Amino acid sequence: MDPLSSKILHPQISPQSKCAIVNAIWSTNFSPSDFRSNPPADSYFRNYLKHCQPALRGGGNSTILVTHGDIVNIIQLLQEAHRDRIGLRTRIRETHAEPLEDEALDNSIDLAVRLWLMIPIGIFSHAVIPGQTVLPWTTGSISDILTENFNEKSILDTPVKLGKVFNAINIERIAGIRIIWTDNLADHLRMRDDDTGVCIFHYASFLRYHQARESNGSYIFPKGLLEETLRTLALLLPQHDPSTGKWYRKYGNKRSLDSSAVKCGQLNSEDRQIEKFSFWHDRLVILKQVFDDAEPSTVKQWWRDRRKRVQWYTFWVAALVLALTILFGLAQCIEGGLQAWKAFHP
Repeated sequence: MDPLSSKILHPQISPQSKCAIVNAIWSTNFSPSDFRSNPPADSYFRNYLKHCQPALRGGGNSTILVTHGDIVNIIQLLQEAHRDRIGLRTRIRETHAEPLEDEALDNSIDLAVRLWLMIPIGIFSHAVIPGQTVLPWTTGSISDILTENFNEKSILDTPVKLGKVFNAINIERIAGIRIIWTDNLADHLRMRDDDTGVCIFHYASFLRYHQARESNGSYIFPKGLLEETLRTLALLLPQHDPSTGKWYRKYGNKRSLDSSAVKCGQLNSEDRQIEKFSFWHDRLVILKQVFDDAEPSTVKQWWRDRRKRVQWYTFWVAALVLALTILFGLAQCIEGGLQAWKAFHP
């Protein structure tokens, strides 16, 4: 049985089907055994199934998709030529004997693109969370849309330093900025909720699948975007920092995060220069400014905040002096009270 012929309605995907899907979409050479115990791949396919759920509505009538092979076929049609939406509709209709409704056809295209690029694209995007970025696709090719939305031209020229203290765990624990783990690449490093939260795209295994296809000369994302995205993960989730690894695993166990996100290496001082980032430059600048401007609001945050060491030492020395002053004052009060009591009770 062809592993791609399994139904997308099935709540589980077999290792054979996972292997066939990845190999067909990204031109890799995995074997089914590679997917029998593969947490990073499991993370991607849990997301895959989550976005396939709209295909279940109305008995599957909202799409023309039935099997995983149907999804793969649409993606391969997009890969083999730089088609626009109208051209893709025409090509899909040529492969079906029965007439296809425009809405079901567009839903199918948008779902397939979402699974392929992990970006909601199109006018009938599935399972879009309020506040998420959706890239409209009415004209031009998918490549045109990606090039337009992911460009290397920076607007902000504010100088910032991305020191070792600038990582995800400190962004949360020191600055109090909530980490929003997103499955939307277009939202990576985007500030949310009045700058109280930041989105981080954690699917490193997915990025490496695309890199494998790029190694064969097939590009869909702008050249350099995938590599730079992995470097932002190395910046925010440094591989050799034990506290970051422990903190991330705690999140990962609760939210099925891609475990390979903390295995992207660690940047040295030169690689942490803001000039080394093009695609994500402006979002990093904004995040760093919010991080630098954040003031600790709890004792725990004050203790963890080592961004300004002189200020940190001054604060805690003053706190210690104050505590000792109160302690000695309290002791003197107690001693005075005892002496007064003894004076009246000889």
